[in-house]
Amino acid sequence: MAYSAEFLAKIAEKPDWLTPSEKARTFATLRGWEYRPAQFTGERYANHKTELLVAIPGLSKILDLDTAGVAQLAKFIINKTDIGFTRRSRRRYSLNVGFQEAIYLGVGVDINFRLHTNFTTALAKDGSPLQDTGSNAVTGIPYLDLNVANPASATELLRVGSLTFDIPTFSADPGELKVTITDFKVESASVKDNDIWPGSNIFADADSTRNMDNGQAMGGDFANYEVEIVAPDDPETPR
Repeated sequence: MAYSAEFLAKIAEKPDWLTPSEKARTFATLRGWEYRPAQFTGERYANHKTELLVAIPGLSKILDLDTAGVAQLAKFIINKTDIGFTRRSRRRYSLNVGFQEAIYLGVGVDINFRLHTNFTTALAKDGSPLQDTGSNAVTGIPYLDLNVANPASATELLRVGSLTFDIPTFSADPGELKVTITDFKVESASVKDNDIWPGSNIFADADSTRNMDNGQAMGGDFANYEVEIVAPDDPETPR
């Protein structure tokens, strides 16, 4: 079925009533827009329990159609609205990345997600430079890694719709914290930071009918997006 460009652009927008952090936990599936609640952060990436926010049958496939109704290879796209954070405790925070649509890893697939970060401002409440519990400056954290594997012993595909990257635990309560997302990479677990795609057996649908496009660079408008995690005027209530 052919759709207008206006319709395709509109249907690709996540629900506008969600906060930035909630949008980062929302992704498209064949059922529609699904949301992963924060209480499931103990599971950092896979097979999360989800809530269906907006029912749009076939959404994840519609997102990959052109205006002529021809299916395109599913591409990795990360936008600003896909990135948020979670305050886990006073000194523990995580950055969240939600995919435009869930992906499915075949049996035996092992990949690494790397979120490149630039903590432009990281101050404790007393105004001193914020450090982690190992006395390392938070402003020196260049990236956060998350390994995702579907073991060879698995009997089904592994669904991944959103990722939780844990920031190292701080040694003091933060008074101001800002981070700029500079890059996001998906690659083979054995090769770090070289943009080497993991290969085949990564699908856009649970029925394994569409492979993810492994010939495209990461798309979207996420680059140089600044996330204000703790505001200096209200450190007890992160944005």
